[in-house]
Amino acid sequence: MAFFFASVIDDQNVPLGQTVLRRTLMNLGLLTLVIFCGLSSKPAVADVTAVFASDQGWQFVIEVAADGPIRITEKSRGDFEAGYTLIRAGKYYEVSPGPGGPVAISAEAADYMFRQGVSRGEIVPSDKSPRSLHKPEVVKQEQVQIAGYTGTRYSLANGSAESVVVSDAPELKPLGRAIDHLFAQMESSGHESDLAAFRPLIASRGVLSFFGELSLTQVSFETIDRSRFALPGNVTELSDVVGPSVEVQAEHTDQEQRDIVKGVYHDKALYLLDDSGAMQVWSEESRTGRPFKVPGSVLSFCLMEKNLWAATKGKRGKSVMLWTRQLPSQAGPNGGEWQRVGSFTRNGGNEALVLDCSSREPVLVAGNRAIMPVSGSAVELARQMSTHPALVVSYVQDGMLWLGFNSGEWGGGLHRIRLSDGTVDSPSHIDPASPCGGKLNPNCDPVTGLAPDPAKPNCMLATIGLVHMMSRGGVVQVCGNDLSMIYAKPYTLDPNWRWAGKIDEDNRESVAFHALAPARTGDRAFAVASDGVYQFVGVTEPDFAPFQGQRIGAIDWSNPDYVLVRTRMNQRHSLSGGSYLLIPR
Repeated sequence: MAFFFASVIDDQNVPLGQTVLRRTLMNLGLLTLVIFCGLSSKPAVADVTAVFASDQGWQFVIEVAADGPIRITEKSRGDFEAGYTLIRAGKYYEVSPGPGGPVAISAEAADYMFRQGVSRGEIVPSDKSPRSLHKPEVVKQEQVQIAGYTGTRYSLANGSAESVVVSDAPELKPLGRAIDHLFAQMESSGHESDLAAFRPLIASRGVLSFFGELSLTQVSFETIDRSRFALPGNVTELSDVVGPSVEVQAEHTDQEQRDIVKGVYHDKALYLLDDSGAMQVWSEESRTGRPFKVPGSVLSFCLMEKNLWAATKGKRGKSVMLWTRQLPSQAGPNGGEWQRVGSFTRNGGNEALVLDCSSREPVLVAGNRAIMPVSGSAVELARQMSTHPALVVSYVQDGMLWLGFNSGEWGGGLHRIRLSDGTVDSPSHIDPASPCGGKLNPNCDPVTGLAPDPAKPNCMLATIGLVHMMSRGGVVQVCGNDLSMIYAKPYTLDPNWRWAGKIDEDNRESVAFHALAPARTGDRAFAVASDGVYQFVGVTEPDFAPFQGQRIGAIDWSNPDYVLVRTRMNQRHSLSGGSYLLIPR
């Protein structure tokens, strides 16, 4: 091969015929070189896929395309769809299982959101020590054999357990570039580590081992499908978290409000109850809130036509006071004064208290009684509705009062009361094969919303939603004694996921549903989840509208059918942080 390159001389001093001949010979030599390299099992420039593993089952899969992109997947024993890192043109993205398909966030956006969380006190950094500017000395150690390659181990003079093994094999150099990118990102994101000391060593060499415990076990030079380096359709960039849309919504945020737990809409105004028992009224036209006068600390309230009903705490919490008043409107801006309807004894602090206005008259549940104040009737319940401190949703259908308890990580479940005789039952579906198995397990599943099924008006829909370490949720349908899961959306890396009537057992996480409410017309039901709003109309998969950026406490008036209120009302029961109320107009 060297003969052809040695024969190349300055063409200006050679006759034209000889120049053409020598150029032809040189091209033949290059062609021969290309063919020779193509037959090699270890090409100098090719895609590389490498697997690094530890004795404890920890694994890194590194894929490097010859034209630059890098994909790094970290796996540990028992992990399902843990996600991966994409590096494209020097820019880092974390890709993770998302609701119904993969989602990605750029390193800049993730870092910005982390710093914002720290500044608001929502995130406490695990390591508050200042970063050291001194990089430890790298010490050359012994030669080793790994996966058929010879390499040299390097450690740190400070006694750290970190080490790397590098090789001069040219076909492995892309691995060094990939791991250098990995170390650079770890350093820039604030990880306190000595790994940066190895970067000059690995950037232009092959790597056989890193982190002191991950060693090369497999390597391949087969062509990698370029779709593996493509970003998913849902990508969060820095501009998405600091853009104008986020700031505009922040202008309408009541930063001082307590956690909102319930709301109703009437005549272009939103009436909200917070967890202290106080109420506010927000005008849709002015987009501002002001205190709303109430006769005491409100435990629950509801709206029936133009009248607001409220249950307040009596003296020493041993009784419940029931009140009503007419709300103001454009025709009569002053409305009416609060009128006391009655006083009812409470049995204890853990009993459920519910005030519902979804039927022909209000229903108050206090302790072991259901009271209908307009007709003057009351019924003793077959058992007292006791619960943990919980949020309660309700709906009356065909003479049955349905109650959904939301106790967060302590579950809650579903109950129904026959208002004619007080009998109580609790529809559920429990799979004893696992601690929280089943479609509706009252020990684990908080019920967050209720609405009649538009496709089957005699059936009830209930939403489940919990975010505690992981997310879990779905929509169940109850028809008499039959209970089925009619919709759930897993967190998955599959971009082609579609609901097929059940959720794969391998999907440990699913979208949490925060609320469910029927439309005013009754022909639809709206469910709000962690990723957007779902509209149930018939037996087909629900229509879906994803969320735009919105901050805690924001009120979204943009939809003509409902108002969305973001709150932290579930924080006390789980680690869910923000959740949503959906209030029909």
